[in-house]
Amino acid sequence: MTGAFNHTLPGGMDYKSSKDKQLLMRGSSTDYDMDWTNPVYGINIDESTLNTLTNEQQNLDQMGLYLQDQLSWNNWELLLSGRYDWAEVRTLDMTASPSEITQQNDSKFTWRTGLLYAFDFGLSPYISYSTSFEPNLQTNHAPDAAPFAPTTGKQTEIGVKYQPTDSTIM
Repeated sequence: MTGAFNHTLPGGMDYKSSKDKQLLMRGSSTDYDMDWTNPVYGINIDESTLNTLTNEQQNLDQMGLYLQDQLSWNNWELLLSGRYDWAEVRTLDMTASPSEITQQNDSKFTWRTGLLYAFDFGLSPYISYSTSFEPNLQTNHAPDAAPFAPTTGKQTEIGVKYQPTDSTIM
């Protein structure tokens, strides 16, 4: 409690790690042409005739710190939240000779806020805004191309919630 305001204040740290292996081979022979209207199953594939387009492994390490404050006052609820992420993507390209490792480091501050008024009869209009960040685990194989940037987003939401009094239904 600070004065008339009640606070709920969660915060913390999280860590995420993932590994993605990808091998993509393509044949240019008419033996591999497909007719989706008349599929043929059990085609023997001679891998020695296929060209390797992609043979890579990507490792992602991501850490985030976050803090949120949910303030309550009378029938008002205000949410303020912030998060900072650090991400590292290491790509091992096994098609190169010798194998090449590239590394991409990204970081971003994201946040969200929301405001809600809860009427005594169960109706609660609200508005919220949030931003997001997600590292990209795809590789740009175009010659001399930079790695793909992380995906970022923004969302605005306006709505109404209703929870009848003395009920758990919303």
